Amino acid sequence: MEEVLKEINVNAFAGLSKPEAKVRLEKYGPNQLLSKKKKNIFQLFVGQLRISSYSWRCISWCVNKPGFLVRLLRTWIQPI
Repeated sequence: MEEVLKEINVNAFAGLSKPEAKVRLEKYGPNQLLSKKKKNIFQLFVGQLRISSYSWRCISWCVNKPGFLVRLLRTWIQPI
């Protein structure tokens, strides 16, 4: 940790001096996250359709593939 503090030129107990904080603020800008663009009601609706269509594809795959495998195995395995 001391190496990091030395590298970024900060005192662990005192923090940044006011002039250093001002210089870094001008150099790097304020420390804040950019807000995401909000979606309107149409975008939310279309997003739900995409999710549900993907879910239906997964469900149909899970239902159809085992049936196909059963039919395939029945042709290979002779009933007793």
